[in-house]
Amino acid sequence: MGDEKMLKIGEKVVYLSKRILIISDIIDKDFGMGELKKYYVLKDVNDQNNAIYLPVDSELAVKNIRPLLTKKMINKAIDESARTEVTYESAYKDRVNKYNELIKENNVSKMLSVIYLLLQKKNELLAMKKTLTNIDANCLQDLIRAITDEFSCVLKISKEEVLPYIEKRIAEVKR
Repeated sequence: MGDEKMLKIGEKVVYLSKRILIISDIIDKDFGMGELKKYYVLKDVNDQNNAIYLPVDSELAVKNIRPLLTKKMINKAIDESARTEVTYESAYKDRVNKYNELIKENNVSKMLSVIYLLLQKKNELLAMKKTLTNIDANCLQDLIRAITDEFSCVLKISKEEVLPYIEKRIAEVKR
C-alpha cells in the first residue's frame, strides 16, 4: 500500500465490516519478528483501552478495513437497495451461504436489501403469529449491527434512529 492510499491518524474506519475504529497512531514496531514494520494502531471509538495493530503493507489486513461511508454514499446505498429485488431463499442451506457471503462482501446496498427483505418477512410472520427462523433472526441482527454504528456515526443520529431513517428513505424511493 503506497503512502498516497495510507489512512491518516484520527480517521475513523470500519474494520471487518462491523466495528468502528479510529486510527490513533501509525508506528514502526518490531513484534519480535526481527523486522521493524509500519502499523496502524486502531482503537474502538467506544473503548479506547484496547488496540489492534494492523500492518500497513498487509493486503489481507488492509482489505478488511475501509474509511467510513459519507452521508451521500449512505443515502445512495439506501436508494439502490430500495430498487433491488432480493428473493427469500426457501432452502435453509442456501440462505446461510447467502448471508455469510453478504457479510464478507460488505456491500452496504445489498446488506440493506436483505435487511428490508427480512423485516418484511418478519412482519408477514408476525401477522400469522409466527417468528423468523433462528438463522434469519440472527442474520437480521448481524446485518443491522453491521450498519447501525456506522450510519449513526456518519448521520449523527442515535442508533435507535437508524432503522426508521432507512425505512423512511426506502418508502420515499418506492413511491
